[in-house]
Amino acid sequence: MGWMQMLAQTYDEHEAYIGEEINGQPMLLPVFHSTVNAQIELTIDYDGNFNPNLTKIIEKDGKEEVTVIPVTESSASRSSGISPHPLCDKLCYVAGDYSVYTKEKKEKYYEVYMEGLKKWVNSDYTHKMIQAVYKYLAKGTVIKDLVEIGILKLDEKGVFADRINKIQGQDQKGAVIRFRVVGEKLGVETAVWKEKKLYELFIKFYEEMYTSKDICYVTGKMEVCSDKHPSKIRHSGDKAKLISGNDESGFTYRGRFARRNEAVSVGYITSQKAHNALKWLLDKQGYKKDGAAIVVWEVHGKNVPDIFQSSAEAYVKYDSMNEIEDFPIEEDIDLGDELEEDLGTGERYAKKIRNAMAGYANKFTLEDNVIMIGLDAATTGRLSITYYHEFQGNDFIQRVQNWHTKCTWWRYFCPQNEKKGYWVDSAPAPRDIALAAFGTERNKGYLQADEKLIRNTVQRLLPCITGGVRIPQDIIRAVVRQASSPERMSEFVWYNQVLTIACALIKYDTYKGEVERMKLTDTENMNDRDFQFGRLLAVLDRVECVTLLEKDEKGKWKDIRTTNAKRYWNAYSRRPETTYKIIMENLRPYFRKMKSSVEEWYQTQIDDIIVQIKQEDFNDRPLGPKYLVGYSIQRNEMKREKEDKQENNKENQEVIENE
Repeated sequence: MGWMQMLAQTYDEHEAYIGEEINGQPMLLPVFHSTVNAQIELTIDYDGNFNPNLTKIIEKDGKEEVTVIPVTESSASRSSGISPHPLCDKLCYVAGDYSVYTKEKKEKYYEVYMEGLKKWVNSDYTHKMIQAVYKYLAKGTVIKDLVEIGILKLDEKGVFADRINKIQGQDQKGAVIRFRVVGEKLGVETAVWKEKKLYELFIKFYEEMYTSKDICYVTGKMEVCSDKHPSKIRHSGDKAKLISGNDESGFTYRGRFARRNEAVSVGYITSQKAHNALKWLLDKQGYKKDGAAIVVWEVHGKNVPDIFQSSAEAYVKYDSMNEIEDFPIEEDIDLGDELEEDLGTGERYAKKIRNAMAGYANKFTLEDNVIMIGLDAATTGRLSITYYHEFQGNDFIQRVQNWHTKCTWWRYFCPQNEKKGYWVDSAPAPRDIALAAFGTERNKGYLQADEKLIRNTVQRLLPCITGGVRIPQDIIRAVVRQASSPERMSEFVWYNQVLTIACALIKYDTYKGEVERMKLTDTENMNDRDFQFGRLLAVLDRVECVTLLEKDEKGKWKDIRTTNAKRYWNAYSRRPETTYKIIMENLRPYFRKMKSSVEEWYQTQIDDIIVQIKQEDFNDRPLGPKYLVGYSIQRNEMKREKEDKQENNKENQEVIENE
């Protein structure tokens, strides 16, 4: 139960956030409260009179319809039967005339709902808002009023016409009603679901209903316990639960225990705190993609590195994490121009990463705990914890720093909402690795893959980032296979989303991150057959590219067809000697189109590389993954040499003009 202890402790550490929406962040729900997606906002005055002008259908935008509501132990986990929420609920509960307009015998739903609301109204914890709601609902005219203003529609028989009128895409019968009460002084909150005083009153009202207590397995104290625990953990429509024991005829607990509370006994308030904290953390800083739900946090609220983003996305804008407040991140420093000036060595960028990590580390003490929890739906109604780990704060920072500074390769990065990008030496995001391994380019510019496959791959990569575990070899092989088939995707996707990631993984796996950057001058690389064959392929590819490049009438580069090097790439990786000869034969016409000086330069490059390969190694033995590294480094070196030559020519021309 370590995860529940940590979540309950996190809830207690953030009391200031309970019931508050601070700086646009999600609300940390009070205990005995949950959320629903409401479809109709029904407005009344404090005398319980219907206001047709302010009553409306709520726009569905993923945020506006989310409504905080008080819940009971039964209603929070209801799946069938009659279990009304205490205030905002579906039409069948709040509308006294529901059966009249649906011909369904559900009068009992309304009666039970009104009985519960009446108890609250008559208690010491009543409020003007719920008194007004009770007065209005007692009239039993909800559907009649909504039909008269056109929100609900009837057919020719005078019953609901669900087929011709949907509300937010669902049947009218299932619409959830929330209330707004107007008529007081201006500036007073009118939205019932936002009234913080109501949160406090309902908590006190509901706490008085508990009498019996049992031992809580989480806290070890005598508490009011429950065998019904919240759902809606990942989102407001999520029915899957982490703790459930409602199968009295199966094998959930029978055979070993006589009663469900013998299997597990959890305090109801402790459970509420833990589940509400988990919802809040997932909404605020969780990773929710491809059906996965994973969150990393520090119990006391200290900011932790985002392990689900690439280095460029997570840190490129931050000069020092010491300048960033824990809640929220307020100051961004754009380093784009500085990085462009330092494309050669990446030292300035590496310094920014170190400064950022140092800023994180300076905030942690030995007592701080960083927690990571991953969730997945085992079935429609069951949620499982697929990953859980507790880290000492400084240890976590060091492991993440090791990943972001050593599993890196040069890639093109363009920040959101900016037209201009730049090259950065960045570690890839876990999801990017999964897409590089198993994705296909269905839409130009994007890789896509099966959600379940991506989700499982991301979860397998997390220990590599946070625990120093070696990258699974099947993932590396899959990325290498993808990178060895450039003809299957566009040039940018192949190079920036597959090849660069393959090189980063190969570098990290081969050298365990012991070198900052693999270079042409490294002795080990110079004697490596695979590395040199990769360099050779880069030169062959470049020969054809520079010959095919042309500009259109507007001065923009035209798209070129796939080069011979890329068409034969896969064959080259399996039979390098034979395929090299085929590519060279096909390149003869392109050499003839070049100026003699350019042709001589490329021939020299080819000869210099071939000399590095031992005669007995120049054969058709398949190439290892490191050939991709050789290709990438040689390609970057040729590009850099070209830029340096252009810059020198420009400087020489300026000198001549000045003379």
